[in-house]
Amino acid sequence: MEWITQLDNLVSSGITAIRNPVLTRFFQMITQFGSVFVIILVSLGMLGYFAYHKKWTHFRVFFFTVTLGEIMNETLKWAFHRERPPLPWLTDASGYSFPSGHTLMSTITYGIIAYLLFVKDSRRKLHPAAICLFVLPVLVGISRVYLGVHFTTDVLGGWILGILWIKLVSWLNTKH
Repeated sequence: MEWITQLDNLVSSGITAIRNPVLTRFFQMITQFGSVFVIILVSLGMLGYFAYHKKWTHFRVFFFTVTLGEIMNETLKWAFHRERPPLPWLTDASGYSFPSGHTLMSTITYGIIAYLLFVKDSRRKLHPAAICLFVLPVLVGISRVYLGVHFTTDVLGGWILGILWIKLVSWLNTKH
């Protein structure tokens, strides 16, 4: 798996070369959208929204998608035991590196919101909010590499696993 190391090193060195105070501050703010605190806050808000509007199927799908996504994240981190990059970190981080939990959970959380509000609900067309929900996990993933707390392949893994999880959930949801 030498290509993985080469890719990670190439991107890390390129990122280190473009670091500057403005980008650092931007990515320190963006990365918060994948933090445990914000994911829990957003999740509670969405569960409240679905309950208030009596969208119990949406409530269950959202709850189980995000909850099982977090279990998948922790299980994979434990299984891979990948250490974090040796770069100087520009934010706090703990635990193992693969997959990027911020990336995986932002992809799952914002992806399932986009699916439930803008894809499943056939009355709505592509909406600017849906585009934001798709772009946000991309920026969160980039922030994790920029801030030095993840390798590129940790982020790629988070995006791929998150997208596959949303695809599976949406497919299962159409079967019922």
